[in-house]
Amino acid sequence: MKRLFLTALPLLICCVAFAQPDPNVAGMGKNPPEAEGIQPINFSWDTPANAARSFMGALISSNELYLSIAVAGAHYGYYGDEEWVDILRNAYPFNTAQNLKVDDIIVDESTEEEATVTVSAHRESRNGQGRPVPAGERITYTLRLRHEANPLPFPPEIKKIWRVVPLSTEEVLAKSFHTLPPLSLAATLSLRDPRLLPIIRQQSAIGQLKQLGLGAMQFVQDYDEIYAFDDAAHDRALLPYVKSKSLFIIASTKDAKWHFNDNLSKTSLAAINEPARTVLFYDGSALDSEHLNFRFDDKTLICFADGHVSALTKDKLKDILWKP
Repeated sequence: MKRLFLTALPLLICCVAFAQPDPNVAGMGKNPPEAEGIQPINFSWDTPANAARSFMGALISSNELYLSIAVAGAHYGYYGDEEWVDILRNAYPFNTAQNLKVDDIIVDESTEEEATVTVSAHRESRNGQGRPVPAGERITYTLRLRHEANPLPFPPEIKKIWRVVPLSTEEVLAKSFHTLPPLSLAATLSLRDPRLLPIIRQQSAIGQLKQLGLGAMQFVQDYDEIYAFDDAAHDRALLPYVKSKSLFIIASTKDAKWHFNDNLSKTSLAAINEPARTVLFYDGSALDSEHLNFRFDDKTLICFADGHVSALTKDKLKDILWKP
């Protein structure tokens, strides 16, 4: 009997752990402190509405274990290397979900096997005590769900659960990230299809450059419209404006940095005649088009002085300017 109990103990522990709310998930319990005042999330997949709410809870908290349960076709557990962890934390659709507060979930259509729900939510900001403060307009999202085999080894009596249907990999590859519904895209990324990595890396890098461009614009507005920094110090100069050191390291690399165009150092905005063609940030080793890196599908990413970002092939470089 003792041997039987010891054999079954790991499964019992697993079941208990699954049944209890994770105190580290945002909105569950009072740990961490910033979660105070947020209603606990009860994870359940027995109805389309409950499954949609559970998916939203997992998405908002970037909890990869619960996402692996909530998304149709996903395998229960932890998969992929650390790059996927960063993707699930920082990619566009997950950033979109951060600070969302679900107001309502309405089941629009439902059969025994499929359902469509509308999720209504609004964004919350945080006050100095870490408590949520309602902010922003109401947003609605549509989710498709499917009733499919329970991926969990427990409890054995539950044969099927409702799970969110992701976009297909082909759909994601065919369009720009920002034209796709963010929640469905997040569901797709949680499947960790390696075919998506190249486009995810490029989109993440584009997002970094856009934030650096915006940070540089805010900086010069505070410094008499002058780029009062150089490449060697641009990270220190812009950190108060972009808030994250990770933005200075090119997405999917360990230590490759974005570079500031030193030709613009000490230059005023008024002196830049064609900002839409003038390089602001780039990926390369020298101040010319001959030393750029083409790490994203044989394209190099450049942020221009007007703030827009382009992915350029070598034949397009003749149109860019390095000097004001």
